[in-house]
Parts: sequence; C-alpha cells; structure tokens
Amino acid sequence: EGKLIAEDGMYTLLMLKVMDTFAQCNVPDGGKRAERLLQRMKEFSNRNNRTFVVDDNIVRHLMAAWGHSSHPQAAPRVEQYLAALEKRATQPTIKCYEIALHAWTRSQLVDIKASRALAVLQRLLRNQNIPRSGDEDTRNTDMAYCKSLVINACGFVSLTSQVQQAEAYQIALEIMNGLIDDGSALSLSYGWFLQLCVRFNNIPISERIEQVEIFFRDCCRKGMVNGFVWDQFAAVASHDLLQSI
Repeated sequence: EGKLIAEDGMYTLLMLKVMDTFAQCNVPDGGKRAERLLQRMKEFSNRNNRTFVVDDNIVRHLMAAWGHSSHPQAAPRVEQYLAALEKRATQPTIKCYEIALHAWTRSQLVDIKASRALAVLQRLLRNQNIPRSGDEDTRNTDMAYCKSLVINACGFVSLTSQVQQAEAYQIALEIMNGLIDDGSALSLSYGWFLQLCVRFNNIPISERIEQVEIFFRDCCRKGMVNGFVWDQFAAVASHDLLQSI
C-alpha cells in the first residue's frame, strides 16, 4: 500500500510539472491540455482501482495553465476554477486571484475585461479568509500588484468604444488614487496608468495630461521612475510638460 501511495504521488508530481511547463511557456492551448492531462490521470487511477483527489494545488495549476494560454475563454475558465476554490474550506491565496486578474489582462474579450477584472479584485477584497503568507510588506505588495493588474486590464479595452474607454478610465483612476493615498503604488501602477492615457484617444487630452502630470510627479518624488514609466510619460506628455519636468 505504501508503494502505491508513493507511485501516485510521483505521477501527480509529474503531472503538475507538465502543467507548470504549459503555464511558464505560455502554451496557447495550455489550459485545455492541462485538463486533458488531468482526465488521463483520473482514468489511470480508475483502471488501477485507486482514488484520485483533485486538491487545491491541482486546481491552482489548472488556473495557471489556463491563465497563460491564449484561448478566447481563458479568463472566464480561470474564474470558474477560482469560484470552485472559494467554495472550499481552504480559501484561495492572493496568488490565485492574481492568476485570474492576469488572465483578464491578456483576454481578447475587450468588451468586458475591465469590469470583470474589477469584479475579481472586489472578490479578493471581500474575502476575509485568505490564507496569510509572508510578512506584512510582502502581502501589501501582492495586494498592490493585484490592484495594478486591474489598471492594466482597463488599458486594453476596445479603442473604438467611447463608453468603454470612459468606464475603464474611471475604474483605473479610482484604483490609482487609492494606491497613492495608502502609499502602496508600484512603478508598474504608474506605468500602466500612463500607458492607458497614451492609448485612450476618446478621453479628452487635457484631462489625460492633468492626471499624467499629477501621477508622474508623484512617481518622481518617490524615486520610482524607470524606463517603462518614462517611455509612457514621454509618449503622452505635451512639449511644455516635458520641458517643465
């Protein structure tokens, strides 16, 4: 019996390693392939009269494989797995929500990606039972990164829809102001918001420039300007603003 348990553990470990490869290599159909691999594991266990349990760790690997794929329904599929974890006694970690948010930043569903990313963030903020790991600074950084991912998702809504741009801009602006107010903004937070301002041609340029100046000067004061932040700033800033900086 001990040998059978050891063999099952080895097979499960190998399966997870393959799923990791799907995610790390951004395999286009990685999610589907991970699910097929899981199905083969279940069939193998059944043939050998063994019980195979799809635990939280396996679900997280499935989420990652889907989240890094390019399938049109990747982000909704990741959300389905996230919802399944939320119903279990052991709640999903911040990393699980991060995977879901990352999937929405990559999603081709440009009509809904901003609102769905925001909805995932709201679920994270409402969940009071998230396992605590790492020190407080690490947890705060992880939370700031999740909020920043929503800004990134907002920046890639449809460029042909004035309504979508306006809604996404307000979502991103509110999150950005919150990050600055609580002092948790990251370089990526600034960079992704500035990138949004570069792309959103349906938002009045005067309004965008006003926010760009406010946020870029704040970024400068905190010593967080890097190449990405500067490139986005230079792409949207007026000549006068560039000269003043």
